[in-house]
Amino acid sequence: MARPFVHRFRGYLISLTQVLRGEVLASSVFPNSTDNGQSKERTFLEVLRQHLPISCNVFLGGYLFNLGGDESKQIDIIVSDSLSLRFDALNKDGGGKSFACVDGAIAALSIKSHLNKNEMVEALENIASIPPGTPLDRTNADPHVDFTGMTDGMLKVIFALDGASVESTGRYLNDFYSSHPEIPINRRPNYIHVLGKYTWVRLLRDTRNDAGTIDQAGVYCSRHFDADLFFLSSLITSIETISRFHRHIFYNYTKIFELAVPPAEGTDQGHAT
Repeated sequence: MARPFVHRFRGYLISLTQVLRGEVLASSVFPNSTDNGQSKERTFLEVLRQHLPISCNVFLGGYLFNLGGDESKQIDIIVSDSLSLRFDALNKDGGGKSFACVDGAIAALSIKSHLNKNEMVEALENIASIPPGTPLDRTNADPHVDFTGMTDGMLKVIFALDGASVESTGRYLNDFYSSHPEIPINRRPNYIHVLGKYTWVRLLRDTRNDAGTIDQAGVYCSRHFDADLFFLSSLITSIETISRFHRHIFYNYTKIFELAVPPAEGTDQGHAT
């Protein structure tokens, strides 16, 4: 039986990647590398805003912090849950940098113009620097919800407009994590995508490959066939899935405010009369 919408939807995804590729190439006319980078970040940001649920806040990032006051390095795009606190006083027009708490963050994305070794290392270090959030337990999560599908709790992505070959980026990955085995699996990117070329995917569970052997959870596997379509569809559906889990988690941001605004020494904490 014919399914005409499937063909139209595939065509829609293809046109989306073509538009994305065209817009990011057009942005390269900016002579200033900062303007160029920001333009490409905004282009990708708009693609996310046009497709993610309205329950997701998508904005140009700055850094992520946890309730203990630890903060990450530069994060280019952040996606957070609509019920989490926002800190947008310095981002009134939606085009400036902002920051967000790890508790309530759904995705963190690093955007690169060309993924060479230096850019890869920087992106991997930035993602590894994301501090841990509040652990889930019965006091802050719905006990009737199975959170196993939430994977790492936050999707971590490196997206590049161009880059080295898949063999080279594979070596960059192996060399980096061989030198930094202390970085936990959940602080490593879920997807690394080079537009028009390939996607690296970190496996969440043991998976049987085409050769009939088992690729273990945590290893990276590459995909070339329909790589752009695979990446965009996986990115959108994964963020949407994680966002639904966040609706069943109860965040308490009091601690970070108490750390930032401690009681003054000698202040009378009693009631006014």
